[in-house]
Amino acid sequence: MSIGLEDAVTPPSTVFAAFHHLASKQKRMEVYPQFEHEFNVFHEEKKLAFVVDMIG
Repeated sequence: MSIGLEDAVTPPSTVFAAFHHLASKQKRMEVYPQFEHEFNVFHEEKKLAFVVDMIG
């Protein structure tokens, strides 16, 4: 899960609240201080690496 701290569409407080309600032990929050509600290539790379780890 990720959040851009400058996101006005999905405020960080709502994302953190949803994150804390996830029951998974393998959850991780990636925080991007200077990002808004936009495509984030850095996070896409981390998501792909996570999937590879899970199936590999």
